[in-house]
Amino acid sequence: MSTESERQIRAVAKVIAALAPGTIDILLAAGEDMADGGIRQSLPAETVPPDLRSPNSEFIVVVDRDSLDIVGVERLEKSR
Repeated sequence: MSTESERQIRAVAKVIAALAPGTIDILLAAGEDMADGGIRQSLPAETVPPDLRSPNSEFIVVVDRDSLDIVGVERLEKSR
């Protein structure tokens, strides 16, 4: 039996724009493995905290491994 964390994938996302009303456009997993240039994805704006919606903001996107649905957004831990 797998735990919830085993069923999830976490990847760094970077905001590139807000091209349509109510959405945030991101590059997901840019520079990682075969997604070298990143995967462009649109998210509903309400899923991203307001202070992370500006271009070039980075955060973690949590993806369900089975359905590939985005199930959450987490803040990046700041390095000291």
